[in-house]
Amino acid sequence: MRCALMSNGKIRGIKITGDFFMHPEERIVDLEQRLIGVPLRKKEIEKIVTDFFEEVVVVGASAKDFVSLILKTRGRGA
Repeated sequence: MRCALMSNGKIRGIKITGDFFMHPEERIVDLEQRLIGVPLRKKEIEKIVTDFFEEVVVVGASAKDFVSLILKTRGRGA
C-alpha cells in the first residue's frame, strides 16, 4: 500500500495494493476514493474502512490491517 499524496495532514490520493483477495475486486477503488480528503487520524480511517469491509468480502487481510497500513503511510510519498 502506498499513499500517493498527502496535504495538510489529509489524504489527497491513495493506491491500495497487497497480498489479499477482495470480492468484488474492483471495489478497492471505492475505498481509495472514500479516503481522499480524510485526515490521517485513526478514528476517521477506522470508520471508513470498517464500513467498507461490511460491503465486501476480503480474504488475507482484516479491516484492522488496512487501518494500520494506511496510518503507517504518514509522511511517505508515492
